Amino acid sequence: MGRGRSLQELEQDDEAIAAFEAALALDASLPDLPRRIEVLRFRGVERNIAAARQAARGGEIDVARRAYGRAIDNSPDSAFLYRELAGIEARAGDRDAATSHYRKALELDPSDAASLVQLAELFEAGDDLEGALKAYSDALELEPSDRLRERRDALSARIAFARLPEEYRSIQDAPQITRAQLAALIGIRLAPQVRALPQTEPGVITDVRGSWAERWIMEVARAGVMEPFANHTFQPRAIVRRVDLAPIVGRLILRLSSPQQAKGWQTTLTPFTDLFPGHLAYAAASAAVASGAMSKTPEGAFRPSQPVSGAEAIAMVERVQSLTSPSSPTVRVR
Repeated sequence: MGRGRSLQELEQDDEAIAAFEAALALDASLPDLPRRIEVLRFRGVERNIAAARQAARGGEIDVARRAYGRAIDNSPDSAFLYRELAGIEARAGDRDAATSHYRKALELDPSDAASLVQLAELFEAGDDLEGALKAYSDALELEPSDRLRERRDALSARIAFARLPEEYRSIQDAPQITRAQLAALIGIRLAPQVRALPQTEPGVITDVRGSWAERWIMEVARAGVMEPFANHTFQPRAIVRRVDLAPIVGRLILRLSSPQQAKGWQTTLTPFTDLFPGHLAYAAASAAVASGAMSKTPEGAFRPSQPVSGAEAIAMVERVQSLTSPSSPTVRVR
């Protein structure tokens, strides 16, 4: 006991604790020692935490690790110590160690929403999207938050996007898109709107069976948004040109918008330098441009024969979304 008190005066707390514990092992009835040991351990934890945080701020990762290790030795049931040590490991790039420490923090404190969020971020960075989604969802159950809900929903959309065919995921960067890609884009991004339209049986379409976009082709065909040709083909590999897109846009905006909006677009006579009122596609092109779903060049050209790029098709769909149902859920093309 005397040795322990002397070491305590010298602020050699770890050695003092060892001496007091040795005394207790010899005589468990010694008064005041359990409380004294507890105080010393608490003081040691505080000192080590302060040292660890200071080292972390200074970028001394190894020093911080050792200090947190000593703090955990003195207080092994403190969840926040494992969480802070996990943060140090994450900064050092040791994702496995960080994950292990966050899991330990959650084992000690299942209500630790902060550790769940950090764990979710680690999973997301490591492309474990399903694990990240579960961690975000679990954190939301503990602490509802709009910011966290947005992150969870964005990740959910990312997972849904990753599950889609490569032909769909390549639309964003495509210099030109096919009819199959356009059908999939409309069928996925405008799913609630398309399904709300009157459905009809398009008849036999001879060339879509086995196509990666067969499901969405049939949906837009039944809704009358994209129609098969007179020879019963859909021609899914055919390149979409602006003159082809205009009637499709026209059907969407006129059927999905309010009667007042539709009438306004239909009665607008948009001037083009390369498309005149007598052209079969003029009415659809004029309405599409009037609605903002399509555009013309600064010189006033519609460019009817130009192929539609993926970015242009996406911009069209987003405009239709904003005109019809701004809050409708979508699987976004990044």
